[in-house]
Amino acid sequence: MASYCNIIYKMLVDGISFEYIFAYIKKIGYTGNDMSLRNYISIMSSNNGIEILLPLINMNMRKMKLL
Repeated sequence: MASYCNIIYKMLVDGISFEYIFAYIKKIGYTGNDMSLRNYISIMSSNNGIEILLPLINMNMRKMKLL
């Protein structure tokens, strides 16, 4: 996850939406757990005082569902 840290931070500062950040990180090669990526983006935004809207998730499907 650390290899994506700077990319995520710069996108957050630029005001890029959560959905776009998530999709971009997945596209450039992130193969880990979707919930881990979601949580990492969320924590990074809150630690840096950046407000983002997070999508709802369907826990029954165990996959992130962008609504």
